Amino acid sequence: MSQRPTVVIAESDENFLVYLSTLLGRMNFEVIPCNDCHESYDLAKVVKPNLLFHEETKNNPIGLEVVRRIRADKELNGIPIVMIGGQDSDIEACFAAGCSDFLTKPLGLTFLHLAVQKCFPDRQNMRKHLRAPFNKKITYECQGKTEQCFAVTLSEGGVYVRTRKPLPVGTKLKLKIPLESEAEICLFGTVIYQKGLSRGRFLIPPGMAVRFCEDESESNAMKSVKNAVCNLLIGDIFEEQEHLSITFENDGPKDH
Repeated sequence: MSQRPTVVIAESDENFLVYLSTLLGRMNFEVIPCNDCHESYDLAKVVKPNLLFHEETKNNPIGLEVVRRIRADKELNGIPIVMIGGQDSDIEACFAAGCSDFLTKPLGLTFLHLAVQKCFPDRQNMRKHLRAPFNKKITYECQGKTEQCFAVTLSEGGVYVRTRKPLPVGTKLKLKIPLESEAEICLFGTVIYQKGLSRGRFLIPPGMAVRFCEDESESNAMKSVKNAVCNLLIGDIFEEQEHLSITFENDGPKDH
């Protein structure tokens, strides 16, 4: 498993910068924030990020100038750039300057995830579903035996379970997962990956990844999982904001 992708965020609104940095960190990015557009170019030259988020304001053309500068730089011109602006932003000018996508504030979690996926179409470890840290004890049943282990992450697609004795790939399980909103939900899944304790970088603990059955995709239990993941990622951010800048949904990314 590779290292986490790096993202540079250039944003003058410090509250939004903190919230977006926190959220992207939870989405498994190494985040380098800055509140100056010119600084983002210098940072990009040094760290060569996998993705850059850039502020766009109608009254400040510096952001677009930096995008053009990055696109003219042979070392940096392949970096995806997502511009973030308001409803009155000149979206056509952003795409003309070379941005890869455009999102409006308040920033919707679902559409942020879609923009990230769009920027990494060929990246093998880019997740199809939003995934959140999930340190809860779950119960799984297999061949008449019941075990309890702590989960590490939870997504709409499955769960990663920490255990020194992972089950073989292909093993089918019945899982009981505790969520904040209700006592427990039951789902069925299949082990698709297992990891033991090995030398080298300790990126994830020993355990197994369990993919939920596709038949569950429209179930009430799966809807509860989706809501739980969203709350884990931005529930505290949503509650803390005085002025709404990051939310669960918005009107979506802008097509060009």
